[in-house]
Amino acid sequence: MMMMMMMMMMMMMMMMMMMMMINNDKKYVVQILKHFVFTHVY
Repeated sequence: MMMMMMMMMMMMMMMMMMMMMINNDKKYVVQILKHFVFTHVY
């Protein structure tokens, strides 16, 4: 169960990264990733 969650999170992050890379908005990316990690990991 935990492994599945981790995999899902990784995929979500990669998708977000790709989407943001297209936008080329680095600061925004970092903020979103931080928020995502803090809200879903802890």
